[in-house]
Amino acid sequence: METNPCIQFVDFHRQTWPGTGSTSDEHRNVINVEFPMEYTINDVKLKWVAAAEPAIKKFKPNVIIICAGFDAHKNDPMAAAKLTAADFGAWTRAIMSLAADLESCHGRVISLLEGGYDTNKTNGLGKSVEEHLKAL
Repeated sequence: METNPCIQFVDFHRQTWPGTGSTSDEHRNVINVEFPMEYTINDVKLKWVAAAEPAIKKFKPNVIIICAGFDAHKNDPMAAAKLTAADFGAWTRAIMSLAADLESCHGRVISLLEGGYDTNKTNGLGKSVEEHLKAL
């Protein structure tokens, strides 16, 4: 994928997540966005504005595909992040806004659900998916 000029991959992940690229391991079409262990929505916003959004605008995609993982929810047993369901909704709205503003994209977004493991009492996964779907 990293050599295919028709594809751009923007990867958001914790610095220590296995199998993910680091910011020093970038290819022309792969943008690795690393977060500290206990990141918040403020960290997401900063990285979105500084790294992801400019790269996506420059690439001019025809469609944005979201692989929506919710294991960054504050109650998820797999992550130490501090995001809430409302934060996932806000992040999705930012992506939707960008897709709508890009002339090349015409608002086209596809979302694939892929991660999140808090299905117990707090139901962080269910609430996060709900906020994400509302924002779509």
